[in-house]
Amino acid sequence: MIASKRDSLCMQILRAKYKVKHDWLRSDPLKSASPIWRAIENAKKIIVKGACYLIGDGTSIDVWQDPWVPWVHTFIPKPRDEPSPQPPLKVSQLINSDCHCWKAQLVHEIFDPPFAQAILSISIPSRPTADKLCWILDPKGKFSVKSACQVSNSQDGTQTVSSINWKKLWSLKAPERIKMFLWRLGVNALPTRENLSKRMEINDTSCLLCKNVVETPCHLFLHCPIARALWFSVCWGFKPEEISASSTEDILNLVLNPPSPFSPAMEQWKISLTLALTLEEIWRLRNTKLHSNAPIILLDSIKMVQRRFLEITNVYTNSDPSSLCQQAIHWTLPPPGWIKVNVDAAFSNSRSALAVVARDYNGNICNIWARTLTQPSSLQAEAEAFLWAAQIAKRERWRQVIFESDSKICIDALTSTIAVSHWSIQATIKNCLSVTESIAECSFVWIKRSCNSAAHEAARLALNSKFSFVFNKDNLPLTLAAICKEDIH
Repeated sequence: MIASKRDSLCMQILRAKYKVKHDWLRSDPLKSASPIWRAIENAKKIIVKGACYLIGDGTSIDVWQDPWVPWVHTFIPKPRDEPSPQPPLKVSQLINSDCHCWKAQLVHEIFDPPFAQAILSISIPSRPTADKLCWILDPKGKFSVKSACQVSNSQDGTQTVSSINWKKLWSLKAPERIKMFLWRLGVNALPTRENLSKRMEINDTSCLLCKNVVETPCHLFLHCPIARALWFSVCWGFKPEEISASSTEDILNLVLNPPSPFSPAMEQWKISLTLALTLEEIWRLRNTKLHSNAPIILLDSIKMVQRRFLEITNVYTNSDPSSLCQQAIHWTLPPPGWIKVNVDAAFSNSRSALAVVARDYNGNICNIWARTLTQPSSLQAEAEAFLWAAQIAKRERWRQVIFESDSKICIDALTSTIAVSHWSIQATIKNCLSVTESIAECSFVWIKRSCNSAAHEAARLALNSKFSFVFNKDNLPLTLAAICKEDIH
């Protein structure tokens, strides 16, 4: 908060009392400082790990001392002639104020090639604003104690990085109770006998189902003879011993990312659901044995898994909007008089291709544009594609335009007046909105990938060929022509 120049009364008092200046992050601490201020100073080594300037006009950023290039180590670029002392230089001196773009030749002359490329990937606002220090370890650029603690823990080795995609777990098509069970399994919080023995004295730690070995999660769910028989019967002859799983995270990842040999004709979410139901049934058998010592009837368990699978898939299939609204999965014509512009970007190894497909209200191709450029992320490529599409619409003097894309993050950033967009695309989004002010009527609409096939294919062609191009309805490649024809039939 002190480094970010927030202007609250508390920050004004702290800056006045301890004489905090612009270079606070890189200056040495005061020797006469109070214990409170020394504690604040100690936090600098954590803050510098994620504090980086977002360029407004560049007048307050020192090129050689301030952090301002997000994709390089320490966020400070290296010059071509590193041994020689570098003259003072502000970022604003690298910007062409007339066209609000980088002085590319000067950037290449001053900096090493990798750093020059990283600098040229930074978007400059078309309407200069004040430079802003942000926390780039958060998608929205906002500093939080939580993210700072994560940085601190990762530095001292007290935090282990999970291999589990938790978002994928919580978006799984399954009842919340099953997802909670999978979460408890993934974090090793299920009360297996091994886990209980770590917290209290237990005389018998053997597996409740087979009584052969210690009841660890991996044994109970994968290696126990009862579990193996259930896996083989329910899951297409699956043999757990053929996979490498040594932790509860590995077991959960098996559910979230099923190996390819599993039933290739079945949708992945249904495969994941079958695996999850099998794990849950093994746990139910174990608890039944613990509390009532009832005999295990494998056939009943198989029928239980199959019945629950049908119940759950029926619910999710019938409630799926795509099954109720078939028109939502295909490209649709714009209203009379309007132009519909589909936007997409392809990305691979810092190379990206942008594509813009414009069609009129009869479905006729106006033009298809594509070009290649270097971008550090797919998200920034998607945002640049929107900016380019807006510039094309302005140049063509279209008055009524619908911009469509399957990039939810970009669409939300362009349409929301409340939500803060990802820090890496904030300048590009603002530039895009500024360009569209000259269009009489326009809207930004999120669509499914299946509705954006033409733009997706155009971006793919440009990325693979490494060429930029402009096509009209008379010279379309066969693949693009087929997709556009299918869209209107």
